Amino acid sequence: MIAGRVTLELAGRAFRDFVSITVTRSLEEIAGSFDLDLYDAGRVARAQQQRQAQEVAEAVRQGHACTVRIDGEPVLIGHIDEAKVSWTGDAMRFGFAGRDRTGDLVDGAAAPEGPAEYRNLTLTEIARRICQPYGITVRADTDVGAPIPVFSLDASETALSAIEKAARQRAVLLVSDGIGGLLLTRGGASRGPAPLQVPGNVQQATATFSWRERFRDYYVKGQTRGAGGNRATDSTASELTAATPPAAAATRPAVRERAGIVMTGRARDEEVTRHRPTVQLAKTQSGGASVQTQAEWRMRVARAKSEALSYRVLDWRAGDPGKLWRPNELVAVTDPFAGISGDMLVCSVAYKLGEEGAVTELELVGPEAYDLEPIEPRQRARQARRRGTGSDSTARELTAGPTRRGS
Repeated sequence: MIAGRVTLELAGRAFRDFVSITVTRSLEEIAGSFDLDLYDAGRVARAQQQRQAQEVAEAVRQGHACTVRIDGEPVLIGHIDEAKVSWTGDAMRFGFAGRDRTGDLVDGAAAPEGPAEYRNLTLTEIARRICQPYGITVRADTDVGAPIPVFSLDASETALSAIEKAARQRAVLLVSDGIGGLLLTRGGASRGPAPLQVPGNVQQATATFSWRERFRDYYVKGQTRGAGGNRATDSTASELTAATPPAAAATRPAVRERAGIVMTGRARDEEVTRHRPTVQLAKTQSGGASVQTQAEWRMRVARAKSEALSYRVLDWRAGDPGKLWRPNELVAVTDPFAGISGDMLVCSVAYKLGEEGAVTELELVGPEAYDLEPIEPRQRARQARRRGTGSDSTARELTAGPTRRGS
């Protein structure tokens, strides 16, 4: 049983005695998640005395609002998705799993009762209107650009899908702050608490270099919306009033629909020498990034994600005065075994506590992986740390210092 640093506040109670703890935040999954195994000695004693297992199970309810704190600092405010009770003989455990509030954006519809589109709203305003019914705040720490002339909503798309569609038009990254809010930001806007070194503060490492998701040519195809005639563009249309008789069919002005224009963007990854093309369809038609920009972005993302590092370090905090590791932070990495010397981006953080003690598992990728617009210093840095691999996918596991058992 582990007690002390992690607190789960649930249904008016504070739980601190856990068998195991995992709290995860990732750029790949916007909603932070947690999985906690609780040992509740008081409830065990009552259950044994009353022999009412059903009563105990009913006390552990899914759907409850909750807060997870580390060292008193809130890291996740959300809801219980799953609750389970297990017992063997006189031993009983209570498991809680859930996500932060933005998990509802992943599952819930964007606008089930409309509107079908927004006009002349900024990305921040669109995100706030979609998030407002969910009780999720929205803030931006970067320039979100000009208003989007027309932004359409599909009837069946989720809230997160709709916001991501708008964010991509303005080259903005969506990140959950973990505590009930959605942040509009750029990739790697801040620095991690400490550099990572192998050998050094990294206890265990796995480096993966893969070309499975890389292509030589990236095509993005889109089509502009066709437009018909209207009063603003048709000078032959007369003013209509309640007393105006309908015009004869022969004298009515013809309304012609202009054909949509098919656009194609193409970007090439010169490091891939085989014939490997891929084609994507643009999801938006107006006010967005050009198909050429989208093609270049897809190429950079695939290239950056082809370099992936998995590191395990002791404790959940690092540096002075001891900050928590968090996603979307740049970290200086020195790893001669993996051939990496330079900045990498933290894309996932998992705080774990078990028999091996408190550890943080970090997933890192190239900084360009979440740059929706090219950032020249990062491109130069990538060239400096780039290494070649002799096969489509290479992974190696490295251990520095004592190896601790995984949780």
